[in-house]
Amino acid sequence: MKSFLVSFGYFWRAIRDYRTFAEIKRNPVPIAGIVIFILIFLAIALAKLIVAYPQYKIYLLEQLDRTVQELRSQGATEEELEAFRRNALNFTTLPFLLITTLTVEFFRQPVGLLIQAFALLLVFLRYKPFAEGTFKHVFSTVVHSKGPLLMGGVLSIPLAWITGNPGVNFSPAIFLTDSSLKSVFFHLDIFSLWSLYVLAMGLVYGFGFTRREALTGVFGMWGIFFLLNAFYVYVLRFF
Repeated sequence: MKSFLVSFGYFWRAIRDYRTFAEIKRNPVPIAGIVIFILIFLAIALAKLIVAYPQYKIYLLEQLDRTVQELRSQGATEEELEAFRRNALNFTTLPFLLITTLTVEFFRQPVGLLIQAFALLLVFLRYKPFAEGTFKHVFSTVVHSKGPLLMGGVLSIPLAWITGNPGVNFSPAIFLTDSSLKSVFFHLDIFSLWSLYVLAMGLVYGFGFTRREALTGVFGMWGIFFLLNAFYVYVLRFF
């Protein structure tokens, strides 16, 4: 229980005082950190889905109607269309969406954090400071840099209620209608970018990197991901 209290404090202290990462380096609590992060993130995701559901269901039904019309134009019979619609309606219910969200995010979030920690090790492997720590120290730093992400998630709950979009965040995507542009600019969420900056400061105060090294490495990795995502959205998905 003590490690969970320590970890919870790390999340919020790291935002206010980057010197907290030196303490995280001395006393890493990666397991407690990932458990707390997942529990809070899942609670936020479920809250956003619940408040957005009335409008979100209307959107899902509109999409279903468009699909039915497309199938009708392709020659599907009315009996086939009715069976398809009846089955598809099961995927628009709140219980189904809640279970799906829980399942997907339960696995997606820790995998994403692990990938980020491994990527940091690969990018900074040639630098001496990481030789003073282990993967446990790096992973704990990555996890506890996500306080801004959790803060943004809480603040986006009323935004989900207003927009009817359970996946909404504080990025330019909220103002866009084109689905491809939304997929690209969704990653420019201000709280995600803030979290990356906190992570860079974690490398500075926890491992002794210079600000230039840390910021270049962290945002360089993010830039590569951003470009690869844009390349997929506009090129690869059409093959």
